[in-house]
Amino acid sequence: MKEKRIKDLMTPIDEKFIIRVQDSLATAVNVMEQSLSLNGIASLLVIGAGQKPVGLLTFQDVIRAVGPKTLPTDKYFGGWNVSGFMIKPLLWEGLFTQRFKEEMRSPIHPWVKSLKEVSVKVDDTLMSAAQRFNQSGSNVLVVCKEENPVGFLSVDSLISEMYYLVDAYIKRNQLTS
Repeated sequence: MKEKRIKDLMTPIDEKFIIRVQDSLATAVNVMEQSLSLNGIASLLVIGAGQKPVGLLTFQDVIRAVGPKTLPTDKYFGGWNVSGFMIKPLLWEGLFTQRFKEEMRSPIHPWVKSLKEVSVKVDDTLMSAAQRFNQSGSNVLVVCKEENPVGFLSVDSLISEMYYLVDAYIKRNQLTS
């Protein structure tokens, strides 16, 4: 059995789920919710000047955008800062709503991951996709054919393929035992 390629697991990009780099966080959330409902992927291709694809916006990026300003994610791990002192975030009731209201008109561009960082080629192996997921920290990758985005690959698709392989292995070994 030949191993599948990225193109075998990807979801084609629907033009309805492409946003502009200058769009607001509120616009992105609206379009993202529609994408999630229709194709199960809460990520959007982002285009810049001249309709040129520039990056990817995921639900993780939106959550980062509305996070508490007092806790930069690059300097804290599990609530601990680098000096070893415990930082207790003040995550009061209503903070999520307040932060979203503050940020909803903000442009998405500070939160967009560059296409270079989160893209794979349509004919690449699944191992190269696994490596890119690990490198980028993203749960979705943009699939490109000759530098043009043609689809999304979600980590869920890769996990489903792993399940299929494990299931096939178990069945094959039960038959021979």
